[in-house]
Amino acid sequence: MRSRATEQFARLIVELQPYRDEIVFVGGWVHTLYLAEENETGGVGTEDIDITLPPELRAGDRPLLVELAIRAGFERDPISDMDGVATWMVYTSDAGDTVPIDFLTEGHPRAKLEIAGQGGLMAQGYTGQRMLLENSRPMRVGSSLHPLVDPPCVIRVPKLGAYVL
Repeated sequence: MRSRATEQFARLIVELQPYRDEIVFVGGWVHTLYLAEENETGGVGTEDIDITLPPELRAGDRPLLVELAIRAGFERDPISDMDGVATWMVYTSDAGDTVPIDFLTEGHPRAKLEIAGQGGLMAQGYTGQRMLLENSRPMRVGSSLHPLVDPPCVIRVPKLGAYVL
């Protein structure tokens, strides 16, 4: 399953490029990417993709984040339609394995918070997300992660100190 998660992460990186300067990838993938940047191995074996968003993220002439996630092979999980539940997107393989996306933003833990400008996208509140957004840096990700990331793309990740916190 790890290879499927890596492939879906790569697809998402490529599709979310229109928002690369405003969103920050967080969670277990950051550990893996930091190690890869230093030509090391042993990253966290994570199956989910965590993305922190600012509370306002205007689409302008760009597709909505949810539309881009759909292009990358994810679907909106019906659980997202339940009262009090944030938008949850998931890729499901033919074998039934899943790779979910968790959208996070600064807020009371587990609160459902609308991201202004994203057509009803509801992120999950989580403390410390503002710090990660404000203390992030660009990272170049390429085919060493997965062949789909060729040419390389730039994403934002928390600076090491912010990630450790």
